Amino acid sequence: MLSFLPVCNLFDFAAEHKQRIFEDLQKLYPNEPRTWDAVARKHLHKNVHDAVSDKDVLKFYSVYEEAIKKIPGDMLAEYVR
Repeated sequence: MLSFLPVCNLFDFAAEHKQRIFEDLQKLYPNEPRTWDAVARKHLHKNVHDAVSDKDVLKFYSVYEEAIKKIPGDMLAEYVR
């Protein structure tokens, strides 16, 4: 599923598909580090027409903070170096 996200970012009409991918990821793989990473990064990787704002960056960090609280162990070690 994750491999389709960069393609969705290229096309405005794919926004609904992109949202569905994120919903499915969170429902099917809620304890997977890659799911949390993808959800966090969605705030930074918008479609080609949108700029990333300070608010988006704060959302990015807040998702990682939530993941650290919800996932046992050192699940983000591979992402935070």
